[in-house]
Amino acid sequence: MKHAFLTGATGFIGHHLAKLLLKQGIRVTALVRERSRLKGLDVEVLEGDVTRMETLSVPAGVDTVFHLAGLTKARKKHLYFEVNEIGTANLAAAVERDTPNAHFVYMSSLAAIGPSPSLKEPVTEETVPHPVSSYGESKLAGEKRLLASNLSATIVRPPAVFGEGEKDILAFIQMANRGFSLFPGFAERWFSLVYGPDLCLATVELAEKFHGERKSFFVAYQKFFSWGEFREAVAKALGRRVRTIKIPMFSIYPIAASQELLSFFTKKPALLNLEKCREIVAPFWTCDVSGMEKAGVGPATPFSQALEQTIQWYRKNNWL
Repeated sequence: MKHAFLTGATGFIGHHLAKLLLKQGIRVTALVRERSRLKGLDVEVLEGDVTRMETLSVPAGVDTVFHLAGLTKARKKHLYFEVNEIGTANLAAAVERDTPNAHFVYMSSLAAIGPSPSLKEPVTEETVPHPVSSYGESKLAGEKRLLASNLSATIVRPPAVFGEGEKDILAFIQMANRGFSLFPGFAERWFSLVYGPDLCLATVELAEKFHGERKSFFVAYQKFFSWGEFREAVAKALGRRVRTIKIPMFSIYPIAASQELLSFFTKKPALLNLEKCREIVAPFWTCDVSGMEKAGVGPATPFSQALEQTIQWYRKNNWL
C-alpha cells in the first residue's frame, strides 16, 4: 500500500486510522466536508461529500480506499440511508470511474448483521443479516451497494468500539466516574468489543492481505464481555467504587419517547430513541472472530491496558 484515500478522517476511528497510515509511511488523501476539522493530521485534503456524486473524485495513484464516513445518529430514518447507503454507492462509483484497480475497504458494523441468538451462538460471516435498527439496515444496504460494483473489497464489521476520542462509551465511563451506572432490566447482557487503534491496525492488515479479493470480517476481542464485567473493569481503571442502579426494562421506552420529543425541538439526534431500545433489549451482541484469527490478524492490546490508556487520555483531555 502506497497511497490511501480516506473518508471519515475527522471521526474517532478515522482519525486513528489516518495517524496509523501516516506512521507507516503511507501517503494519505482525506475526503472532508470542511478542511478546518483536520487539524493535527498531515494529510492531503480533498473537499467533497459522499452524498453528492458531483463532488467526488479519487486521485490517480490511489491503491486503497478506506471508507469510514458514516452516520451513527440521525433524527430521521432516511438520513441514515442517504449517508450510509447512497454515500457508499457514490464513492464506489467514483472509485470505479477514477481508480478501478483500487481496493475498497468498507467499515461496516455488527449492527448490519444483528444480535446473536445466544451466548453460544455468536454471529458469523455466514449468518443471515437481521439488523434491528435503521442504522444497521443502512450499513447493510451500503455493503450490498459496494458488492454490486466491480471493485475488490474488504468489509470490516466491528462491534462496540472504545478508545481515545470515543464519545458513546465515554458516557458510561463518565457516569461510573461519578460513582454509579444505570442498567436497564435485571438480566445480564453480553457483547463483543474492540479497541479503536487495534481495529485500525487489523483493518490495514486485512486490506493488505486480501487486496484484490472480496472478503468480510468481524474484528473484536475473542472474549465476550458482560456489562457487569465491563463495569467492574471500568471501576478498577478509574479507582472508584461504582454502584449499579437497575431500572425496569419497560421504563426505557417512555424515556426514549421523551428524548425523541426533545429532539424535535432541539433539531439534534436523540441520545436514546425507540430504535435504540431494540438494540438495548437484545441480550447478546457477540460475533465470531475465527475468520480474523485465521487471517493472522487481531487485537494487539490487552483489554485492561487499552481501557487504562483510554481513561488516561480522557483525564488528560479533561473529558473526565
